[in-house]
Amino acid sequence: MLFSDIEARWPGLIDEMYLRPHLVKVPNGESFKDLQDRAWAGLKEFINANDEEETLLITCHGGTIRTLLCKLLDISISHCWNFSQGNTAINRIFYNGMGEFDHNVLNLLNDTAHVDVLQGHE
Repeated sequence: MLFSDIEARWPGLIDEMYLRPHLVKVPNGESFKDLQDRAWAGLKEFINANDEEETLLITCHGGTIRTLLCKLLDISISHCWNFSQGNTAINRIFYNGMGEFDHNVLNLLNDTAHVDVLQGHE
């Protein structure tokens, strides 16, 4: 659905999504928290099914990765638009767990250098 279609059907929803993502809920859909909970359940299952030393590759849509980054870095969903996520961006997180004293480390954010190489703009 195009932004113009969304705005016509639900006036103000897009602005609300960018201004208050932690409060908005898409009609007949889910909130960002619902999305985060659903995505985290799947990611946690994936993490648990693999060896602790494995490198895992996760692909998903921009909104989903934003909510997962917030979860992994213990950042409120209200800040999910505070960092860029370009199409096909690569993010790297060293996952150390989700316990009170665990700290996951964001090592790379929104790397899209591979796009320039593919387009011949090295």
